[in-house]
Amino acid sequence: MPEAKLTLEQLSEQFRQAELAGDPWKQGIALNNLGSYYKDRREFPNAVSYFQKALEFFTALDDNEKKSTVLINLGGTYLDQKEHGKALEQFAMALGTYASLDHPFGQGMALNNMGGVHLTLRRYDSESSARPSLTDFYRDERLQNLSR
Repeated sequence: MPEAKLTLEQLSEQFRQAELAGDPWKQGIALNNLGSYYKDRREFPNAVSYFQKALEFFTALDDNEKKSTVLINLGGTYLDQKEHGKALEQFAMALGTYASLDHPFGQGMALNNMGGVHLTLRRYDSESSARPSLTDFYRDERLQNLSR
């Protein structure tokens, strides 16, 4: 059964409670959730604003995994707005951050999103020039072990 989506009021309350508790990690989560709420409704300026605020929290907390998640969300929002350069920038930052964490699944997600931007723009040379590194990446033994 699909999970029920939270209302704007519930998400705002989630942030308020985290703020009252003085918990910056939960504040970042709430801000990311608010960004997703607005992205789902195609209210992109609000989504970008909340994702950027969440990014600030996770950067200050040095939580690179959550930071990468927000970068992917922010990149997806820019892609939905057809701001391809900004989308690529966010996905590339997520790739670098996931690489610093030795997080192959996250790296694959970021690379997949970057390839999707190039395909959207019909930059087949860019996409195909990245293919050997993608192929090598997916052959990585650590990824192979994930499927076992």
